[in-house]
Amino acid sequence: MVAVFYVFVLAGAIQLLYYVMLFSRFALHRPRPLSTLPGPQVPISVIICAKNEAHNLSAFLPRVLQQSYALYEVIVVNDRSTDDTAIVLGKLAEQYAHLRTIDLTGEKRLAGKRDALLAGIAAARYEHLLLTDADCEPVSFDWIRHMTAPFQHAATEVVLGYSPYRKRSGWLNAMIRYETVFTAMQYFSFALAGKPYMGVGRNLAYTKTTFRRARQFYEAKTISGDDDLLISEIAHKGNTAVVLHPDSYTISVPSATWKSWLEQKRRHASAGFNYNLIVRAYLGIFLVSQVLFHFLGLGLMLENTYAISAIVVFFSILSVKYAVLSNIIVKLGEYRLGWRLPILDFMMSLILAILGILSALKIKEWTK
Repeated sequence: MVAVFYVFVLAGAIQLLYYVMLFSRFALHRPRPLSTLPGPQVPISVIICAKNEAHNLSAFLPRVLQQSYALYEVIVVNDRSTDDTAIVLGKLAEQYAHLRTIDLTGEKRLAGKRDALLAGIAAARYEHLLLTDADCEPVSFDWIRHMTAPFQHAATEVVLGYSPYRKRSGWLNAMIRYETVFTAMQYFSFALAGKPYMGVGRNLAYTKTTFRRARQFYEAKTISGDDDLLISEIAHKGNTAVVLHPDSYTISVPSATWKSWLEQKRRHASAGFNYNLIVRAYLGIFLVSQVLFHFLGLGLMLENTYAISAIVVFFSILSVKYAVLSNIIVKLGEYRLGWRLPILDFMMSLILAILGILSALKIKEWTK
């Protein structure tokens, strides 16, 4: 039991180190207003890959087409849809001259949405690309302006944005939103520390030239994580910017069931095996310490010998963690999650443990 206690303390110390030394960068980061950014707007190609997204395109695409931006085009790639996607796009194209559509047919050549993305990039008229998904809606008409403002600096080739999920009632929605914050805390903090390793295709920008340098994008066999793998390969300290202004977000439709969401998380976790070794080590240490801290801490608090010591250590470290997390939750507009934070954080550890076990056992279709 002594060894267990020391492992618990070590896990807590690691958590403390990550939150104080790394994640606090994100918590204290202040977005720059547009008025302070010099230079002219660069022409932008917005690319959206869509497969059977007729309803979402009808609901959300007009917001993308009505942005307050001088020179941009919107390219929607219809990836072999069997619903009314083509009809919806045809009607919108009649209203908006800057909407262009591409219809893919035939067999897939690359896994996931890679075929559609390659087609969209090949058709793009402009060097600077901005990506989102068909089920996403910009929160403001200044979305493009915010997400592409860093391109005014010649060194910027990659821009990482944030995409929260719509607020709905229930614990599933709360968990999805918390996991989104939890993941954003990691990749934004690493990016701000000069170690970018992922981005979300729901809100992401980069240049054509940078994209063409990627190789892992074409070679990876995973059906998801295209954007993670691309960013892990092309992004670095000197070429990557982070945009966190509330008007720069795109809001997404969340999963409706635990099964679909957990399967989505399993697929996403599989892409992490393709990150470089240093990033995998940093993330692995953090996530393992998160799981050990919660489960060993709760176990020791139920054991008479170390109960008091475990309680003191556990809640002392949690107080620091939650101070940083609470700031990040408010920064990302998820302040309503605040009172659920202890429960959601423990649930996050449980989910991480389950995903870790399933990945170790190489179970691929566990939700069926």
